[in-house]
Amino acid sequence: MRNFTIILSITLVFSCIFIPDEPQKPDGGKFIDLLNLNEILYGTLADFSSFRNYREIFEENDEFFIDANQKSYSSQRFISRLNVITKDATIECRWTTTQSGDELVSMDGTTTRLRARNFRITSQNFSNEITGEVRITVRKTETSGWQITRWEEMDENYSYFHPDFGGNFGN
Repeated sequence: MRNFTIILSITLVFSCIFIPDEPQKPDGGKFIDLLNLNEILYGTLADFSSFRNYREIFEENDEFFIDANQKSYSSQRFISRLNVITKDATIECRWTTTQSGDELVSMDGTTTRLRARNFRITSQNFSNEITGEVRITVRKTETSGWQITRWEEMDENYSYFHPDFGGNFGN
């Protein structure tokens, strides 16, 4: 019994010491969503407006981002790319869907694969507008609200959001 008490005490001490880090807040402590990800679910009554940074909105997953060649990348790699993109303080992104009809988003926690979403990115740092098409899967969670669980490129080329080949000017 004494050994059990010692092991339990040591476990409790170590569990208090090794608490996972909270996501870092952006510079200045205020998060600004330059990529307008709340527009992804526009019109579905789903809302991303309460998230505090990009880490919250994406499910942690090793096969999160699927490129045009069906190669997968982790959500952490994708978030790293978003952080690079949003270093451009003049960037603006708009989301639309070209497909018509009602789109029902599940409110019970099951994933919903949305219709294709088109994006248009502009910036003072490049002359041409960058466009592309993605298909996004979302899920409502009890703890963090809405999360994107999968991001798939729809074009035959790599998009501006690609973790390795997004480049400075898209395709």
